[in-house]
This record gives sequence, C-alpha cells and structure tokens, in this order.
Amino acid sequence: MLHGKIRAREIVVYGTVQGNLDAAERVEIKKNAKVIGDLRAQRPVIEDEAYFKGNVETVRAEAPKAAPAPPAAQSAAAAASAAQSSAPPASPQSSSSPQAPAPRQENRKG
Repeated sequence: MLHGKIRAREIVVYGTVQGNLDAAERVEIKKNAKVIGDLRAQRPVIEDEAYFKGNVETVRAEAPKAAPAPPAAQSAAAAASAAQSSAPPASPQSSSSPQAPAPRQENRKG
C-alpha cells in the first residue's frame, strides 16, 4: 500500500494507493487495484473490477508553445507587410477573379 501524492507523466496502478494521482498524460488503474484519492490526467483509465473512490479531473493537452522568432525574421516580416501596404491596389482589369460586366449605356436621340 502506498500513502501519498503521486505525480508523473504516466501512472499505472496495480496495487493499493491512498492519495492523489496527478499525471501529465495518463493514469491507468488496473483490474483488482484500489485507489482512494483524486485523479487528474489527460487520459484516465479505470479497468473493470478496479476500485476507485475520489474525483476525476480530465485536463486538456497543452498546445506546444511556438518559439519566439529571431529579430532578423521579425524585421523581415515587418518590411514585407510595409511593402504590401504601400503598394498601389490592383486594377480591376488585371484581377484574375471573375467580375460582373459593366452596365450598358444607351444613347437615344429623339
């Protein structure tokens, strides 16, 4: 029997634990195991015939944090956006997207 809090990336319980289980990824309580305490994990698994008494909190996986761009890349991105904002807008004739035809004007004398 284990008394105390367990904190790890993955936890698999085959025996008896009295305390909280906190895993970054997975907690698995096997058949005939006994856990009294709270469980916190991304993927909690409690097999049939396992004994569990406590609260279960399922946590979301954290998205990997993007590394900050080096200063040279930041200045190049800023220069590219400045060049785009100072460029004249494209003329309607040069656009490759289809456009509605211009309305006809009729000259009637009469």
